[in-house]
Amino acid sequence: MEKYYPLKKIFHQNEEAYKKELQQRKSSYGTYETDLEMTPIANGSFSTEKVTLFLVNTPELQNLLIQAMENSKAIELQSKKLPGPALQQYLDALLINELQSTNEIEGVRSTKKEIAEALEELNKKGKPSKSAKRFLGLVKLYQHVDNYNEIRNVQQIRAIYDELVADEVEEEDVLDGDIFRKKFVGVQKNGEFTHKGVEPESRIIDYLNRLIQFLQTSEMPELYRYMVIHYYFEYIHPFYDGNGRTGRYLVCSLIKKKLDPFSAITFSYIINRHKNPYYKAFEEASHPLNKGEITFFCKQMLEFLVEGQFMILEDMEEKRNKLDRMHAGIKTLAKEDPELTKADCGILFILTQSWLFSRKNNQITNAQLIEMKIYGARGKITKSTKKMADKGYLVKVSDRPSRYTLDENFAETLLNEYPLA
Repeated sequence: MEKYYPLKKIFHQNEEAYKKELQQRKSSYGTYETDLEMTPIANGSFSTEKVTLFLVNTPELQNLLIQAMENSKAIELQSKKLPGPALQQYLDALLINELQSTNEIEGVRSTKKEIAEALEELNKKGKPSKSAKRFLGLVKLYQHVDNYNEIRNVQQIRAIYDELVADEVEEEDVLDGDIFRKKFVGVQKNGEFTHKGVEPESRIIDYLNRLIQFLQTSEMPELYRYMVIHYYFEYIHPFYDGNGRTGRYLVCSLIKKKLDPFSAITFSYIINRHKNPYYKAFEEASHPLNKGEITFFCKQMLEFLVEGQFMILEDMEEKRNKLDRMHAGIKTLAKEDPELTKADCGILFILTQSWLFSRKNNQITNAQLIEMKIYGARGKITKSTKKMADKGYLVKVSDRPSRYTLDENFAETLLNEYPLA
């Protein structure tokens, strides 16, 4: 099959062939036209014409779409083989990676520890700590991504921004329009603008309304549509700061509507591993010679999505195999150690899941074990965890709250010295 090249490359090879190819692509049965208007830019200079985005449903794009759907089904099947606590710990660990990555892409300093603390604060009552408070909005939105409400007006976009990043922006970046910004904003590279946000505010609102209409009415396959929206939102650039974080939250929420939660919340993490091709995809989509074709941008974004899915599948399989071995080890240990009760073994298995699937030192607390209401009241659980710590099975990570994890040597013993039954 003949390779499908970007229009810009064809132009530099043969200008007449370029004109013919552009016409063929725009009139093809496999093309999706939009009314998402943009002004192309390259080398700091705007094009003299406006174009509307269009996408050609190439075989490569179709294959990526099929792969993403198949991977999502495989992830859902794999996740059903995991116990509930392991699954929640794994989701939380992925969420922490995602949020730290989306901050890092935007140059916002945050550690995984700070985000983990914010995640923990949401699950308990009381006033949050100062370090956790910075990221509560970010964590809260992502943690409840399942409750995403369909966007019907631009005020909802502003509300998401307020929840996600408004408390983090510098004083000079505070919004000054009725809803969004009213002054110029741009992105520079090597002293030249690679992007200039839409202006004035009335046009920002108009373009965001077009985006909402496109989301609701386009016949384009959903995953294509979501990637187009990701590009167009960043093109509009409705805020002085926080556009990337807001845009990636939107695409994460939309992907979750179509795929599994694991696929959705790894998007920024994978992008952060490939920042250069990510930014290059934006620049190429905005180039005047590509005439608004968004095909290659969507292809790059779907490649990121599929890469993240394969990473999850490999990681899930590896951890599930380890969990099976360690579970078998606990059963053998119960026969060797007469002091271990059935409840002790149950708690040990929960902490084993936490050791395998959670972020380092973000293990389950005694209070969480009590809330499970299956291993006894506070006194019984406190006595059990202390007993297993004294035996060298567990090590205490923190006092307030009381938190234990597997002793590293004991974990290695469970993994390597007890054969599967």
